Amino acid sequence: MSDHLLAGFGKTDITPQTDGTFKVLDPIYFRALHLKQGEKQVTFLSADLFQLDDDFKDLVAKKVTDIEIDGDWILQASSHLGTAPIFFNHYMVQPTESLRHYDKVEFYAEAAAQAIRLAYRDVS
Repeated sequence: MSDHLLAGFGKTDITPQTDGTFKVLDPIYFRALHLKQGEKQVTFLSADLFQLDDDFKDLVAKKVTDIEIDGDWILQASSHLGTAPIFFNHYMVQPTESLRHYDKVEFYAEAAAQAIRLAYRDVS
């Protein structure tokens, strides 16, 4: 008999606060799915963003050392396909190199880590 597949879910809100120059119509979240079967574990991290780069994944992995997961098994994906209008300096895209001057990388990394922690703790 094999071990049961366990799953947990988590999400954190990363909807930007606007200054009134544009409007965010739908909330934006980091969502995490943590799967565990026996000793094997994997975490899927996603958000409705254009890109999640490798540096971001490494930063998030360092933030979740308080739980027993392997940072190499955080598999991230962005789901935005670029079908919305883009106003580069005003559109909330994601923590990529081009937006790091806004000093939000730590905020996004902690939000992603929190979604992963929630999913990890929700496993059942």
